[in-house]
Amino acid sequence: MAKMMQSIIEFGKINRNGLKHLVVVTDGFFLPKECVSEQDCYWEVMISKILSKGLQAYANDLIELEANDPECVRYPRFKMSDDKTGVWITF
Repeated sequence: MAKMMQSIIEFGKINRNGLKHLVVVTDGFFLPKECVSEQDCYWEVMISKILSKGLQAYANDLIELEANDPECVRYPRFKMSDDKTGVWITF
């Protein structure tokens, strides 16, 4: 059990100088890649949307997007909607 936990848990230190927010989300919060243009940085677009809308509104928008593609054709994925867990810490 301990060996398995080592493979999925990460820990360490980060430099907080200039750090304003820490956003930690599960993959259920990831935008479909088709929603982000190739010229834009995927992570910047996603985090910008979360910071401007809030976690709940962002999740609601994503759930609506997924509901409009129940067959997972427009945005290919394994299932219609994945669980969405997120934490947003402001320093």
